[in-house]
Amino acid sequence: MTTKLLTGILSKPVESSSQARLTLTERAFQIGFGAMQWPWLLKSLYGGTRHSKFALLERLRLDHDALPHLGSWKADTHFLNRVVDLVEERQPANVVELGS
Repeated sequence: MTTKLLTGILSKPVESSSQARLTLTERAFQIGFGAMQWPWLLKSLYGGTRHSKFALLERLRLDHDALPHLGSWKADTHFLNRVVDLVEERQPANVVELGS
């Protein structure tokens, strides 16, 4: 179930204040999890260099403005090149795009 309220690993009653208090263990877990995950988060926000984007567009013979900025949560140039490699290799009869 999705909720707007803050929930911990094990639910517990919230004090009368609007800010839920974290235990020392919960705070340590948050800090440890963040310390381990930030490199992957930064990598996922990186979309690739302009050069790799333009190389991909040249490979597909598309205009240089055919793709939006490839940062944030969108596919990066490495992933898009991999998709193109697979389509060229397998030559499927149909390709279905499932994005928004």
